[in-house]
Amino acid sequence: MGSAEASVSIVLLGGLLVLACGPAAPAGPASSPTPAKSTDCPKLENRLYQLFASPDPAAFAQQYGIGYSDGAVRVVVEMGDKEGRLPAGYSIKEETRSGGLVQAQVPLSELCRLSKEGSVKAIRLPLRAVPLRR
Repeated sequence: MGSAEASVSIVLLGGLLVLACGPAAPAGPASSPTPAKSTDCPKLENRLYQLFASPDPAAFAQQYGIGYSDGAVRVVVEMGDKEGRLPAGYSIKEETRSGGLVQAQVPLSELCRLSKEGSVKAIRLPLRAVPLRR
């Protein structure tokens, strides 16, 4: 093997070694992982869980157009029964209801606990109206 071929082999082996090692870990302290939504807040929509876990919920809500004010978020609670009876023991401000759907303001601190209630099927953001284009 000539010196040119040996140099190419060394460069290729070096490149493979760099690729095999992967990217370097970021400097600084390791952040604690965010708990999984499925175990903490099983019936909470993903975006609501991200809001709940956010270090700055007001900024997160503004960025994503979520109705959030005074520590409470506007949500739709899908109940298991047609009457839509909300469980007791929460600071929920009901806005409107239709069958088993209840639109309400729920304190952010109570969202996960509410999502664990047996009578609650799901908690999601309200749908937004989209104007027709003509």
